[in-house]
Amino acid sequence: MPVELLDDLAARRDIHLLLLRYCRGVDRLDRELIDSCYHDDSWDDHGHWKGPGPEFGEFIVRSLTERAIITSHTIGNSLIEFESATIAKGETYTMAYLRRQDAEGKQWLDQFFGRYIDRFEKRDGVWRIKRRVVMHDWSIATDLSATASFPVKIGTFEQGLRDRTDLSYRNDTH
Repeated sequence: MPVELLDDLAARRDIHLLLLRYCRGVDRLDRELIDSCYHDDSWDDHGHWKGPGPEFGEFIVRSLTERAIITSHTIGNSLIEFESATIAKGETYTMAYLRRQDAEGKQWLDQFFGRYIDRFEKRDGVWRIKRRVVMHDWSIATDLSATASFPVKIGTFEQGLRDRTDLSYRNDTH
């Protein structure tokens, strides 16, 4: 394989893993992991929050701790285009699910569907987000009052946790 193709594939893999680490960091409320996804001089526009990328982790961990019971962020189609060997732009579809309880005790499932419009830069051999704008495509809030209470342990499944005690962080499973 030509070197250029291998470099392209490696860069795409690294950016994809960056996007996955970001989602994991948000769902596990792992500020350090979220922070590691941004360059020190980056900018993030999340609609309801706009500011330096390195400050987003602190904001979102505090916000989700206060207002969500559990979250699940996923990514879908991701189109990455390279401007150079160290600069790329990306459009990545995202789905976020947030289970919350309102002041009256009613539970809701908020579903957000949108896209991350990113500028990635590779510095010192590491790809990180330089600029992010979260685009809203559509969303819905569903009243869950007719469903079972949460958390519900299902059978013998390991229950997901919102911190570094989650099974995915432990070494005893591999």
